[in-house]
Amino acid sequence: GGSKEQVNEVMKYICDDIYDIGSIDLNKIYEQSEVTAARWPLSNSQFMEFHNKNFKYPNIEPINGNGLADLVIEADGTVSDVIIVKGIQPDLDKEFRRVYMLLPKFIPGKINETAVRSKLRFPILSRFVESEK
Repeated sequence: GGSKEQVNEVMKYICDDIYDIGSIDLNKIYEQSEVTAARWPLSNSQFMEFHNKNFKYPNIEPINGNGLADLVIEADGTVSDVIIVKGIQPDLDKEFRRVYMLLPKFIPGKINETAVRSKLRFPILSRFVESEK
């Protein structure tokens, strides 16, 4: 049961609690699921150009692999940290981290209209095609 007024009061309390601007911690790094996710400033072709220009393959045997990194995007859109969640190979992971730290500013993650620090999950990929001779 419960009257319509009681239900509305409870909903107002829940919504106020979730959306209370005063409860946004500007120092906290929010998970991607807690915010309107940070958005990528580059097209795929611009990213490939950026990656090819900046990425220096380490002096290791070529490896095919997939990994994941969490980029920490500041409220101003800059990348302040890169956390390798699932690595491919330590030297390769270190180079992905270095290059991703150079990325141009993102459109930051937001709670309501407030820009906040947040994580953005990002793939790391190493692909080699054997040249046929």
